[in-house]
Amino acid sequence: MDKGFFDFARYGSIGISWVLTTSIYLYLGYKAGTYLDQRLESSPLFLLLGIVLAIGLSFRALISEILALTQEADERKRRGERPARDRENGNNSGPGRAGT
Repeated sequence: MDKGFFDFARYGSIGISWVLTTSIYLYLGYKAGTYLDQRLESSPLFLLLGIVLAIGLSFRALISEILALTQEADERKRRGERPARDRENGNNSGPGRAGT
């Protein structure tokens, strides 16, 4: 299969994962913030704190996924693995070149 498809799937899954974690964190931050604001009668304080915390956690999750992806690519380079297209074709020729 084409290497571009695997890259698309890998990066697409990071995007989908980030959207889902962001929506879950925002929902939980909103619910916890409004609950604490009602209990402690401090209207927008905990709501805003919950939303800011949710955004921070969301970016933390995104950065950790990207770092894991780049570390995996660096490990492959260190081990000397060939790109997926070359492994599939069984040669070291670049894209669009005839293998020997």
